[in-house]
Amino acid sequence: MLHAPRRPRLDQLLPDTYVNERAETAGRATVLSAVALVLVQARMPAKVGVGVVADAT
Repeated sequence: MLHAPRRPRLDQLLPDTYVNERAETAGRATVLSAVALVLVQARMPAKVGVGVVADAT
């Protein structure tokens, strides 16, 4: 079965593009990795909160 390639989500694309355009060339990969880590950590409580609200309704 063939699948179309996944497009990046908008919430991932915007921070990556913003940081990529402003980061120095030498440390760009490290900066992008750090931003990705922070965004994952920020999304986790939001997902738990949405699950709690969904269970309550």
